[in-house]
Amino acid sequence: GIYLFKAGRVKEISNEFCLTAFFDVDGNAWISNESGIYYTDSINNGISESDKINNLLNIHDIPINNIKETKDGSIWLISDFKIYQLLTLKQKPIVYDRRIGLMNHKILSVITDNEGNLWFGFSGGIQKLTNKSLRNLYPENLNSTVNSVFKDKSGRVWIGMSSGIHYIKGNLTNFTDKLKFKNNSFVISQTKN
Repeated sequence: GIYLFKAGRVKEISNEFCLTAFFDVDGNAWISNESGIYYTDSINNGISESDKINNLLNIHDIPINNIKETKDGSIWLISDFKIYQLLTLKQKPIVYDRRIGLMNHKILSVITDNEGNLWFGFSGGIQKLTNKSLRNLYPENLNSTVNSVFKDKSGRVWIGMSSGIHYIKGNLTNFTDKLKFKNNSFVISQTKN
């Protein structure tokens, strides 16, 4: 379910299994659960069928597992195999899928960087979507399952894979070699400090 903790009180928003919840820069709530995708500017009142936007977006029977916002204000709805870019709720989303070059593998992790690019980790590598192109990054080296991706304060993009840990800052660096670990699967994360 989804619960709102505010002023020391807990309020149930929905008792359905939640896939993801996201608040955009304007404070609007974007929620994906088993019943669909919801958008509301007043989460305090919970969510209702009138907040459901599946028909508006023409997204049916596709679970949305992650929601991101880029600095241009676009909202990105990420499913297992498709990505939907929303510029506004007044038009249909732009759809990114294998027809335009998105890997035909399950999307396992997503980050946005300071430039507004999106990085997608798959079960077969990593891709970067800029405002100009969609590129496979280092396919000869980053070709196993990408479990996690994050960007640190110094601008390095870290990639935890089933075959090791790498980071990208200008060039690709194999960090696993520095750790002296072999034959391990890695999930990495960043702390606030």
